[in-house]
Amino acid sequence: MILFSFLFSTHLAAQAQSVTVQGTVKSSTGEALQGVSVVEKGTNTGTSTNASGTFSLSVTRANAVLVLSYVGFATKEVSDAGQANL
Repeated sequence: MILFSFLFSTHLAAQAQSVTVQGTVKSSTGEALQGVSVVEKGTNTGTSTNASGTFSLSVTRANAVLVLSYVGFATKEVSDAGQANL
């Protein structure tokens, strides 16, 4: 089972009406996880975390559900629910 720790910040992009979600993915022990797949649920829009465990993804709505998957860990769905911190 995977335990993710997230810090999200969101802001509206005026032209495209999309929302940028930024975050850091860490294990339950606080280790940054590189290569975690982060995809907006119901779309093909996604990215992966870098060496610091951080990512940035433009999603179609403020209350997007993100699906995170990583080899050897259980897949997790997280909603930013318009919050700056999760």
